[in-house]
Amino acid sequence: MNRNRSKGLMWSLDFFILVTLILFLWQIPLAQTQTNLSANIEKFVTPYLQMNDFSGSILISKNGKIVFEKGFGFSDLQKKTQNTPDTKFRIGSLNKQLTAAAILLLEEKGKLKTDDSVSKFFPDFPNGNQIKLQHLLTHRSGLPKYVPYKNDNKEPTSAELLKILGSLQPEAKPGEKYNYSNAGFVLLALTVEKVSGQSFPKFLAENVFKPLEMKNSGVGINKSLAKGYVTDLGTDLAPAPNLDVFNYEVYSTVEDLNKWQIGLYGGKLLSANSLTKMTTDYGDHYGYGLSVGKTARRYFGHDGVISGYNGFVTYFPDDKLSIVFFGNIESGVLGILQTNLPAIAFGNEPQAPKKHEFAAQVKTDNFQDYVGRYEVFPGFNLDVKLEKGKLSLRGPMGAFMALTPLSENEFFY
Repeated sequence: MNRNRSKGLMWSLDFFILVTLILFLWQIPLAQTQTNLSANIEKFVTPYLQMNDFSGSILISKNGKIVFEKGFGFSDLQKKTQNTPDTKFRIGSLNKQLTAAAILLLEEKGKLKTDDSVSKFFPDFPNGNQIKLQHLLTHRSGLPKYVPYKNDNKEPTSAELLKILGSLQPEAKPGEKYNYSNAGFVLLALTVEKVSGQSFPKFLAENVFKPLEMKNSGVGINKSLAKGYVTDLGTDLAPAPNLDVFNYEVYSTVEDLNKWQIGLYGGKLLSANSLTKMTTDYGDHYGYGLSVGKTARRYFGHDGVISGYNGFVTYFPDDKLSIVFFGNIESGVLGILQTNLPAIAFGNEPQAPKKHEFAAQVKTDNFQDYVGRYEVFPGFNLDVKLEKGKLSLRGPMGAFMALTPLSENEFFY
């Protein structure tokens, strides 16, 4: 690896991969039998399971009926506890859809409007009179992507989070351009609390989880979740770092997120007008908290990545097809599944899995030369460190993960 090739290390961080899906949005009807679908999915994922790239749960439903659901790998490697469709995972940025729906529910109750300015709710927020709720919902607020904070293993209070958000340096003018922002959605969650008079977890529980019968979903710390892992050298795994958790981190199951998709797009939660607002493309293939695409087929969805976990949801409204995946190994398999599970569901051939060819032994004398910070593009830096003869890489606000040598100057991440 060298600095000129550092772009090759760029990872997908909690952003729905549109380009790969475009290659596999197909014209063929969903005609295969449930048995064939099951066999084809298992055949595809087995090599990734064997390479320790994949562990988690998959669910596919058609016309509201589950046609495939299964857990793969272990929710706890040490105890050899199997993943199942009921296993709970952190969902990362998939909670942006839930946050957007909460805002729209409050709008339906006359509590706010999506074209309201942030200053209406937080008068002292910097530039709040220029930032509208719609800017936050569509990642056009100008607020940065990340929310840096240290809470010493304690959940930060809403007041502490608001103070942190107000101290962040804007990266663009409100409404100027699409700029994916976790910070913006934290501010939306604070808005839900301010307007509703309830905590964000309680509001979701009463207004989203309960009406959609999402009985295994919640917000915050939960000790019954699958344990998260990251890829280590070769095919080894390591426990994911125990990163600080926001008050607004959602956990769920594939069955509950399938209920979410069926309920949301079936009109069980929002009015037709609100759903239209949520699923409109406001530019850059993004609506309110979800990605919007239309090639051979229309689709809505999002992905999420958080230390040790990843997942995605995709819904094809014209086919009433829902696909949900949650995993507890943070690896590059997320993008592979986003592309190939829909391909399999529509009766197409998936991409052939590629096995990793790791170097049996390499000299480590030059590893120190690779240590440093690599700027992939402005504001997106990758850090490489050397510890006990092993190189590892970290993305922005993420955890260090092993770089496995393919040769003396090529590495697999």
